[in-house]
Amino acid sequence: LGTRLARPLERLAVTARRLGDGDFTVRSAPSGVPEVDAVGGALDATAERLDDLLARERSFSADASHQLRTPLAALRIELEAIELRGDAPPEIPAALSQVDRLQGTIDTLLSVARDAQRPVSACELQSVLDDLEHRHRGPLAGAGRPLRISVRAAEPVARASREVLGEILDVLVDNAEQHGAGAVDVAVREVDDWLAIDVADEGAGFAGDPEASFVRRAGSGQGHGIGLAFARSLAHAEGGRLTVTRAGPNPVLTLVLPRAQDSQPPP
Repeated sequence: LGTRLARPLERLAVTARRLGDGDFTVRSAPSGVPEVDAVGGALDATAERLDDLLARERSFSADASHQLRTPLAALRIELEAIELRGDAPPEIPAALSQVDRLQGTIDTLLSVARDAQRPVSACELQSVLDDLEHRHRGPLAGAGRPLRISVRAAEPVARASREVLGEILDVLVDNAEQHGAGAVDVAVREVDDWLAIDVADEGAGFAGDPEASFVRRAGSGQGHGIGLAFARSLAHAEGGRLTVTRAGPNPVLTLVLPRAQDSQPPP
């Protein structure tokens, strides 16, 4: 009797773990025990709804990103035509740079939306931080705010897409620039066998529950919009986690990533 009850529960536990790991195609096998089958049926229904929801989100992201490519290409052509004229304003190179950045964001969205099982890639964090510094030091310096970057980890190579990681860090630094104050610090450190990237500023921090900042909302004119929610979604897609480790003042957001050789979920 104990074996008859234990084996279906063990199989149900495996199904639940696979569902928790993101395998929404998993389905539970009938056990002949009505109570266990009822739980299995509920898990199957949940998996089907999640799979449908995820498919629709990916389809929308891919379609929206694809539709943006044509007007973006037209904008680039217009800007380059103006640049070729002798009386081109000095802001044109900066505008073209922003077009390039937007094109990179669209390419990243398409990659994440279309490729559920992407190959494992190694990303050298120092080069990503160098690019981040190049993009953000000027605007921050123009506002009288220094950008400080430090690496306190040996061999900081993460198992993540370089493009996706760049998008996440752009969101975090943009968030510090728009909603924070003072210097912006980006620091890489080791957490056991993981790599953590802290992004901090000297502002007042998050008002209320910091987790609310990761909830998508638009049109309110308040809060952090969809930026942090987008960054957390990208972090999860790379097998990492994004959290507020200090709500403020002097808030800190931490991105935890697996090292290139690790495969366990982050702490």
